[in-house]
Amino acid sequence: MMRRYRFAGFALTMVLLGGVCAAQAANEELGASVNPHSKATPLVAAMKSLHSTLRPELAGVHPRVYFTQSELDALRVKAHGPDKDWWQAQLANLRVFRGTPPPPPAEERRAQNDVALAMAEAAFAYKIEGNPEYLRLAKVYMDAAVSYDVWGYKFNKPNTGRASALRHGCGV
Repeated sequence: MMRRYRFAGFALTMVLLGGVCAAQAANEELGASVNPHSKATPLVAAMKSLHSTLRPELAGVHPRVYFTQSELDALRVKAHGPDKDWWQAQLANLRVFRGTPPPPPAEERRAQNDVALAMAEAAFAYKIEGNPEYLRLAKVYMDAAVSYDVWGYKFNKPNTGRASALRHGCGV
């Protein structure tokens, strides 16, 4: 059970980083690692030239996703103060309220992405609101995510790349 939630936390991190677990569409750029003739994007250039380091206040703090406790506290103040109407609209439109996660194999286009995004949204809403219903729904989507036997698509490089590493616990 603990491994399941550790995996889901790592998957949440990947989602927040923009890494999603699905195959690319024909019109989407796969990048130089797949296509040596690919044009370098500004992001690729920045990744090669900029080097990040862990913020000192995050040393030994787990889980580390994107927010420190003080940053969450500041966001909570905004969500319950000047941005309350906007925040309430966001809460009303969380993906977890659109229905249950797709059952395995969840290989429809971007289905696994939607599960990961729903998980991330509900977890973030829980951290801001403290409402246990958001946490419960995040766990429903985490359970779904770890139930998918194949990450990506059976017909197109199944269980390869980042998705496979996540599924098999590498780096978790």
